[in-house]
Amino acid sequence: MISGEQIQDLGERIGAATGYDREINFDLFNWLYLGRFSGMRGRGHGGGLQYEVREDDRKIIKWSGAGYPMEPPNYTASLDAILGLALAIFPNWTWSVSQNSGEKPEAWLGSPTGNGLLRENNGQGSAPTPALALCAALIDLLDARSLLKSTQPVDE
Repeated sequence: MISGEQIQDLGERIGAATGYDREINFDLFNWLYLGRFSGMRGRGHGGGLQYEVREDDRKIIKWSGAGYPMEPPNYTASLDAILGLALAIFPNWTWSVSQNSGEKPEAWLGSPTGNGLLRENNGQGSAPTPALALCAALIDLLDARSLLKSTQPVDE
């Protein structure tokens, strides 16, 4: 799974993005989607996809069959893509994206059963596009959960 440092790095890059960003798409796919299955970068099998990650050219290579290069889903420009990822990680969670006239879009992800006042049950984001706002909300939620884990006592 994704580390706290990777979450913070992604949060900063999403905060600076103004639209489609191939490298953010790559890292969201590699760290969050594929990471749920293998917990590693490199080669593996995850979500029905055999893959090899080549970081020098930031491509996910399909190495079964034809072996042609494929791009990660367009999370930074497609609400459908980023919502699919968010709900794969947090099934049945509630979400919203809204935009008031003249303001940046805002997004929210929240637990359907948890206490909405608890920080680890909410993710919020604001960005120049609706898809980036939802990316920011997902990273905000992951950051809150990462911080919660790092402050819990370790059993000895």
